[in-house]
Amino acid sequence: MSEIEQVARIILYTVGGSIMGAGFMDSAQGQTLLGACVALVSVGWWYIRQRQDKASKK
Repeated sequence: MSEIEQVARIILYTVGGSIMGAGFMDSAQGQTLLGACVALVSVGWWYIRQRQDKASKK
């Protein structure tokens, strides 16, 4: 996992913990939501890196 993905995961789990603590969702829903968000961040970061690599090769 890259540093960006780790930072995103930490931020998302902090926010998710606050939301779960406030009672807006239970832990199963929180884990699902946070896992999906981490996956989206990972795909977004991969896409950005691929574009940067292609731009640097031109």
